[in-house]
Amino acid sequence: MKVHPRHTHWMFSLIISMIVAGIVTAVLTAVNHGSQDFILSWEHSFIIAWAIAFLAVLLIAPQVRKLVQRLTHH
Repeated sequence: MKVHPRHTHWMFSLIISMIVAGIVTAVLTAVNHGSQDFILSWEHSFIIAWAIAFLAVLLIAPQVRKLVQRLTHH
């Protein structure tokens, strides 16, 4: 399934925030809880972290792109 290009920004934000939140919360949950109740602890942490990460990426990504453009040669 393909979506219209106008949805690129929020789709990028959705996907990258899910990946980063998943990795970070999995590692931190494993470090702090080990295997005891890992799934339940990770699920709870992931939902909170993903919501924050999604909004952060959605709002910050355009400014980061502009900064990267200024810092690189064209």
